[in-house]
Amino acid sequence: MGIDTELLFDDPKGLLLDLAREWSLPKLLDLVTTRLAESPRVELARVWLTQKSQDRGGCPMAAECPDRSLCLHLVASGGRSAVDPTVTWTRTDGAFRRFPLGVRKVGRIGATGEPIEVPDLASSPHDWVVRPGWMQAEGVAGFGGQPLVYRGQRVPQEGELERVGDERTRKVDVRLVAATNRNLKAAAEAGRFRQDLYYRLSVFPVELPPLRKRPEDIPVIADHFLALSARKLGRPKPRLTLANVQQLQRYDWPGNVRELQYVIERAMITAGGGRLVMELARWVRARSHHRVSRPLARGGS
Repeated sequence: MGIDTELLFDDPKGLLLDLAREWSLPKLLDLVTTRLAESPRVELARVWLTQKSQDRGGCPMAAECPDRSLCLHLVASGGRSAVDPTVTWTRTDGAFRRFPLGVRKVGRIGATGEPIEVPDLASSPHDWVVRPGWMQAEGVAGFGGQPLVYRGQRVPQEGELERVGDERTRKVDVRLVAATNRNLKAAAEAGRFRQDLYYRLSVFPVELPPLRKRPEDIPVIADHFLALSARKLGRPKPRLTLANVQQLQRYDWPGNVRELQYVIERAMITAGGGRLVMELARWVRARSHHRVSRPLARGGS
């Protein structure tokens, strides 16, 4: 008997789309537990992740823990008491913030990676329940636990994928090209980005300096954007003058190449008689004034 997502979620496909838009793992897990707990059929929804054991104090099952080096850490929780609706279970620092691997049903799921479902607690032994009195008081009738399996790297590593809602595994032959303006190495070392994914993506890194550090590329890139804008607007392509190029090269482009594209598009739209006017002079003056005024303000304070 499997968990029927149609009974738990009013719009399971909408949930999948919302999950796909969320890049932060903590926020994604909070979204899962929150949506699960919104169902009238769910009393409590929680997510534990396997991590190194650091704080063993306060664990009610410490005596049963077979491995003190790893355990399940509670990272997301959602739910509301059926007896007292003012009581919520969203905290992750309670008595069950740690759970031993291999112990009871939650621990078994974490240790084996296999789902466990108990649709009828009344006909099941309660020796695995830590607080049976709480479950009886809240009217909890069943239990369902699913392993959290991350399959994102199956495509670059194994050349396989499964479409959302599809049980068929498909073979693909792809090459991934990823781009970012963030320092992923520093983010991975700080724990803000998966280290295994970082090394998978950085097989052949190509570092491209920001536009302000390669002014010699500005004329070529600007002329390319000029041709695109002219084609888009259905106008003849105006000439990029030496004065235009020098003006663009004096600017330091905090918005990088994308900002250059917008400047060229704006100049193309406002061009009169085929003459391009780059709206950068006031920006350069404003930035220069800003650089001068800050040390004066500090010196006078």
